[in-house]
Amino acid sequence: MSLPTILLRRTTANGSHMGSPKSLKTLVDWHRALEDIQPHLTPHRLLCLALLASALALALVLGLGLLRQRPAHPPKAQPRLPDSRALAALQRLLVPTRSRWPEPYTALAARADADASHTLYLPLAILLRDLLAGAVELRHPARSLHALLAGAEPGAGGGGSGDSDGWRVRVVVDVGLRCTVLAQLARERLFPAPFDVSRRSPFPACPSASPSAPLSDGACVYARLRGCMRAVRPVLTGGAFSRRRGAGAHLCFSLAAREGDLPPSPGNDNDEPRPPSPPPRASFALDLDAVPPPELESLLHHLHAALPTAARAPLKLTLHLTTLGAHLSPLALALDPSFILAAVPFLPPPPPKPAPATRREPARTSLALTASLPHVLSHLHQAHFALLSATHVSDARAFALRRAHAADRAPLDARARMLAAWEAALLERGILRRWEIVVRKEG
Repeated sequence: MSLPTILLRRTTANGSHMGSPKSLKTLVDWHRALEDIQPHLTPHRLLCLALLASALALALVLGLGLLRQRPAHPPKAQPRLPDSRALAALQRLLVPTRSRWPEPYTALAARADADASHTLYLPLAILLRDLLAGAVELRHPARSLHALLAGAEPGAGGGGSGDSDGWRVRVVVDVGLRCTVLAQLARERLFPAPFDVSRRSPFPACPSASPSAPLSDGACVYARLRGCMRAVRPVLTGGAFSRRRGAGAHLCFSLAAREGDLPPSPGNDNDEPRPPSPPPRASFALDLDAVPPPELESLLHHLHAALPTAARAPLKLTLHLTTLGAHLSPLALALDPSFILAAVPFLPPPPPKPAPATRREPARTSLALTASLPHVLSHLHQAHFALLSATHVSDARAFALRRAHAADRAPLDARARMLAAWEAALLERGILRRWEIVVRKEG
């Protein structure tokens, strides 16, 4: 006996509601429909129907859950600037690039408004992240940075934003950024990037077409200079500041004289060899900020061996070096906020997306954070270089960085422009110092 027949008999015997002809006709129609469908309800189709019903039930449950999690009211609008005195003080130094302040600043401002000290404490990591990403901008690149750095230095009373209302902005160095800087120092000391000193030699081999020319001959010297200039473009010429991707450009020497002033090199098919008479004085420039700290001594010894001794054309070597404004002990490296501020321009850039398969050498290393002027002069003396002068050129360096920041308006270089302005402010406040060391080869 089929299931519809059993249900029909039980319903007819059970209820008094089946007495009406309309109800009986409906039940008979339902019974006939089930009998027509029953031959087609195979186990496979029943399983598919069960799975479909389960999927619909699951989708219904998930939809109800999402509707329950949705807030009943829209989020409250961000308080306007006059409602927050802390945000008003912050806006004298920073401005958001969008219509609203990022979420961390509103939370910090709300906490400062509830505090009786009238001070907004701004973590340095948040400030750097948003400045380099372009989420916020400096209202005045020079004055705002000086005010922020003043608020982060030890013993500072405020961030330079003190007006009649008495509100101040203090930049605090958080623990996470300290750990990042110290980890970078340890990584460069323990696992330095690949650095081949011999490949950085600015002096190619003397052309074999003039084997009779000694190393001290002016023609051979200028031939080597031409080879260097053809290989890599100069990065420092006449004290001008310029930057180029790749560590090779940072470590190449540049001739102070113009290339047109150089005589033809011997062995060139286009020019007849004619040694200069008398050869002009020439000098080279090298930025030590791109040298890994463990390789400084070996680099100087290699340069001494590669530098020719030119009796008729004395060669001078100009080294550009950045150091900390004051000598800090290893304990102070982890405690002094000024050290973390000085380390910002030397932090490695974030890896590109997608990350390259090979590790790239950073453009600048942490040598400026650990080396001092006496330390470098001692290495130069051990490498048999004669010191001619050591000049403090922080003002000129800061001026060149300011010009680079003002001239370059490319949006893709926003990070480089921000770091240039940061380094200029560090030099102007004395947290960093820039030196120009001129030496010549002895013997």
